[in-house]
Amino acid sequence: MTTTPRREFLGLLAGTVAASAIPAAARPAAATAPRGLAPVPGGPVMKGRDRGVYVVHDARSLEPLYAETLGDPLPERTPAASVSKTFCAYAALREGLLAETEKIFCDGDGWRPEGHGAIAVVEALAVSCNAFFEKLGARLTWDSYREACDRLGGLSDRLGGKPANLLDRLAAYAHGDLLATGCEELARLGRAVALADPADRALAVVRRGWREAVLRGTAVAANVPGLEVAGKTGTLPGAAAETKFAAFAPLSEPRWVIAARTAGPGSASAAAIAGRALTRLAGTA
Repeated sequence: MTTTPRREFLGLLAGTVAASAIPAAARPAAATAPRGLAPVPGGPVMKGRDRGVYVVHDARSLEPLYAETLGDPLPERTPAASVSKTFCAYAALREGLLAETEKIFCDGDGWRPEGHGAIAVVEALAVSCNAFFEKLGARLTWDSYREACDRLGGLSDRLGGKPANLLDRLAAYAHGDLLATGCEELARLGRAVALADPADRALAVVRRGWREAVLRGTAVAANVPGLEVAGKTGTLPGAAAETKFAAFAPLSEPRWVIAARTAGPGSASAAAIAGRALTRLAGTA
């Protein structure tokens, strides 16, 4: 999706703020694959100019099963980017501030720069429309967003302090500017969405949005025929151009949760890396 210069500045600034909120003793210098884990069966899936890391977990225990790192390690945590739209949607649906079928006009700054017209939340998640979630964020309170972060993976401890400025709060809701996420946090979110309580109607809508993102939205590179992958992408602007992806599969009976991050010119997207890994796993299932 396109990103305004203001968001580029906010994203870079938020990365510094979010990282500094984590005690130095609790964070290593960089994100790498867990030690002792091999790539998914069949050998490495990252190659060429790829730079980043992915970790495949057991969906229920969140035990790391396979992992791989290539290139210079990434920072351990960076802002959530559009992955944060998951929390924004969930908070609004759960609080009754948004109906599943309500349409909001996406007038640009989305997957298609010209916009996507009037769309409902499932499609907005699929195409990661910035305008939709900025407008939706105006309905939220900081407490409702923070509670959504807590319910979906216990991530409120990764959230910075409440911005005094409304525009900065909207940037946090829609673009994850103050939510620090690495592979650990992406995996925790992935499991929360994968193992959603059937009675949680708001989260059921979010799951549909994640699935549609893989079928026809920003995460089509992770589509594995026959596996029913669901996930949410995020892209950080700037020279590093980091992409991140939280996902799970299969949709009906989740077996794997995958967290992927890539960065740098020429690197495959995080969704593409996850798609390669899940293709291999589907072939061994």
